[in-house]
Amino acid sequence: MDFARSAKYILSALVLFSGVLMGSCTGEGNESAAVDMVQAEKASYEVSFVADGLEISYQIVSEDEFAQVPEAPEKEGARFGYWMDSHGRKSQPAATPVKSGESYTAVYFPLLDKEAPYLFTGSGGLLNPDGVIVAAELETALNALTNEEGKSHFPENLAATDDITVQELRAVLLSFFTSDELDRVILGRAADEMVSRSQLAVTLNTLLGREYDGKIIPAEGSYCIPDISKERSDYSHLMEATVAHTHSDDGESWLDTTLPAMYEEGFVLVEGNLYCVDSKGYFICDTVLGTLTFGYNGRYTSGDAALDGYVSAALADITEAKGYSDSLEMLRAAYDYCCESFGIQRRNIYPIGARGWEISEADTMFESGSGNSASYAAVFWALARGLGYEATAVSGVIGQNQLPHAWVEIEIDGANYIFDPGAESGALEDADTSRDRFMMSSNTARNLRYVTE
Repeated sequence: MDFARSAKYILSALVLFSGVLMGSCTGEGNESAAVDMVQAEKASYEVSFVADGLEISYQIVSEDEFAQVPEAPEKEGARFGYWMDSHGRKSQPAATPVKSGESYTAVYFPLLDKEAPYLFTGSGGLLNPDGVIVAAELETALNALTNEEGKSHFPENLAATDDITVQELRAVLLSFFTSDELDRVILGRAADEMVSRSQLAVTLNTLLGREYDGKIIPAEGSYCIPDISKERSDYSHLMEATVAHTHSDDGESWLDTTLPAMYEEGFVLVEGNLYCVDSKGYFICDTVLGTLTFGYNGRYTSGDAALDGYVSAALADITEAKGYSDSLEMLRAAYDYCCESFGIQRRNIYPIGARGWEISEADTMFESGSGNSASYAAVFWALARGLGYEATAVSGVIGQNQLPHAWVEIEIDGANYIFDPGAESGALEDADTSRDRFMMSSNTARNLRYVTE
């Protein structure tokens, strides 16, 4: 304790003692003096408040009394969060009776931007709003919201794991928001629940007060983000989080909303996955087109998740990686991949006209790496449908000896064609493997005696 503070103690004691003596000498105010004596016996403690390494307030507070909490000074790029006691715990000094000496330190959070976009589309121009947010994306999002001054308050090692759960998100956001602020938004959700990009957008927008339901007016020449449909209940949240924009004077509309140019109407292959774009530039969702099913995320699905994964990986490798853009070129590449990537092994033989074996045969072929003509047909069937062709896997017989066999048929520009990767790969005994069996006409098929009934 320094000389000035010691002097304060001595002066206070002398004044109090003098008052007690005067009261006893005059015979008046004895009751008040007794109260003062009790108060004089209560201990007093030093309470200080520190912000950014500097003491901003020093007080002597009687036991069980309350400190006068100063206003924390403003800091560029940061906002005041809470007071932390000497044990590193969040405290409310204005509501905490003094029991001992204490030093409170101001804790600041990075000041987050209430306008900047913080979610970003991938290489294919898609946001994948229902995909799980990963640690790197979460860090990118929070960095995008923090200006250079705020970076000095940015925490290190944001997330310990890759896929972000509710518990992990809360732990990260405690460096940016108070627990009370977070609980109002996250409370009630399971701690181990994975957090999607959409859920992150809703969470951060709500915390930042960035909810917006106004009319969105794209800038001239802009397009929509195809996998953020206007039909989604979280559409405005996703747009708020993803797209840079300004507001009209009345605040009712977004102006100069620049969106990336995306895809024309029709089928499009993005990272090995097939989508169908409508006339407004959005992916169709939860829809069956002909015999092709497009799921909730706009992605084509065979109905079998494992097969969808095999097909997506194969198509990403054999088409996009090699720079194909023409639909028939991609179909040919898929056919060649099927012929060249698998071995031959005896497997199931199906009777003429049998249906429903395609998915199981394709899964087995991808998993084992070998099979018979039905296996080859099933794989090409899956790849062709993954390119947007309404392929049909056919079980029948072939050749002069009418041997059991399987192949694929596709109607292209009104004509039916046969594709037979099994025969071309040697899975058919006595087959002429030098013959190109890609896109054979009906006449060629009749000459080779393909029979389905």
